[in-house]
Amino acid sequence: MRIFLISHSTDWLLQRFGSDDMFYYTQIAVHFFNDQLMSFDGVHPTTGFQPLWMLILAPFGGLMAGAPDVTVRIVFGISSLMSMVVGASLIPFVHSLVPHKNARRLAMCSAVIWVLHPKILILEWLGTEASLAALCWIWSLIAWRRVYAANKGYVWLGLFIGIGVLARIDHFSLGAMFGISLLLRYRLAAVKGLAAMSLVVIMVTAPWFLACQHATGSIVPDSGKAKHTQARRIVEDMGEGELGIWLARGRSLRSATWFLIGSRAKVFPVSLILAALAAGLILTRRVRIASLSTVLVLKAMWPLWVSGLLLLPVYLMTIIFVQPWYLMPIVLAQTLFAAGLIVDASNTFESKSRIVAGAWLVVCLSLAQLEYAKPKLRDLAWITGSTRLVQRLVPEGDVVAAFNSGYLGAACWPRNRVVNIDGLVNHSAIRAQQGKNLDRYLLEEKITWIADISSTLTLNQRLNMGSTACFELIDTIDLNRDGLKICLWRVSTCPP
Repeated sequence: MRIFLISHSTDWLLQRFGSDDMFYYTQIAVHFFNDQLMSFDGVHPTTGFQPLWMLILAPFGGLMAGAPDVTVRIVFGISSLMSMVVGASLIPFVHSLVPHKNARRLAMCSAVIWVLHPKILILEWLGTEASLAALCWIWSLIAWRRVYAANKGYVWLGLFIGIGVLARIDHFSLGAMFGISLLLRYRLAAVKGLAAMSLVVIMVTAPWFLACQHATGSIVPDSGKAKHTQARRIVEDMGEGELGIWLARGRSLRSATWFLIGSRAKVFPVSLILAALAAGLILTRRVRIASLSTVLVLKAMWPLWVSGLLLLPVYLMTIIFVQPWYLMPIVLAQTLFAAGLIVDASNTFESKSRIVAGAWLVVCLSLAQLEYAKPKLRDLAWITGSTRLVQRLVPEGDVVAAFNSGYLGAACWPRNRVVNIDGLVNHSAIRAQQGKNLDRYLLEEKITWIADISSTLTLNQRLNMGSTACFELIDTIDLNRDGLKICLWRVSTCPP
């Protein structure tokens, strides 16, 4: 199914699964491969990326340079391969969770949901590194189950946790839950093993944090600092002060909750229908609750549930706005929960169990057709518009700046160097934003053009700029939505 999707045109893929962030990773990988630099534009250092995903992409740097069509297929292909490995890894993991006759059914059902479900595929491709993160979550869980059963194997557990942190830094939360669970089970007998586990985690992750310190003078990755600065400035600009920040957090929490349990999740609505069916069967046929696959999964996977839920307030307090792919641990737990409900419901109809599972699969594939038929973006110019303007109007060799610079930087390289100025992948731009002198930064860096959405520059002029630079509008592309346009401006020094 994924090969069929990847065979579509690049425009079709970008409208449904494209994200600007994907090209941040690929362009950093291009410069890492060619110049051994952690940089988006080849000049300014950055730590605004998850290192393991970038290193996986780096060997393809020669193929991706200046070739967004190839880049899209490489990224989606690697992500799809990892998703298949996640599905395969769910089978031995589930066998360790449910040691009875339902294990085989539950394992296969979990793998099928993960591989075929449309919302999971969309999350993996939009989040770019999400499939790698899910793979690290599941391998860490497999290692934890073995340690939990025998109180040995702490070094391997530490290795998988450390690799997981390099895939996504929020993997630290799962490691903390593992430590708590092992202390509760083995008490003092686990202390020595946990010390060894922690040492391995430090040894695996220390090179990355030392590289961050060397490149930018801080162990905190650029993307987190930039998102925190942007979110606070945007909310403060609304004039509601600290109250506005808390209101923004509330709206973000509502959006995340709705994603997990509402119509957009697709896994969970089907699960809720099955849960109602299973509850009715338990009440009418007196099925033993303790023997249900769903109950066994919920009990055995509590570190995953708890760590995933704990990440919500952490994200809300730091970067304020939460993206759906930040919640992959909860989606992984939902997958096993849905599979458990399907198996429990089908077990009550032994003679018709295949019909129950088949009916769910038909529903899932029908939802897939609906999801893939409609584009996420009504106008592809949201991603490609600024590139068309730059390639048509900007002389070769001129430096261009952009806030949403991922696709622009990948498509224009090496004809034009594109500098990211929202700070996500440019540490020096963060300092300019914090000092509210981004306009002076543009002039000092000899940036002569800006290409972006009209409202983005207007907002940043209010929040992060003074009156040093002037912006002459050269051309626009109408996005046909609330008056928004993709614009190209020429940057110059304002007269005294």
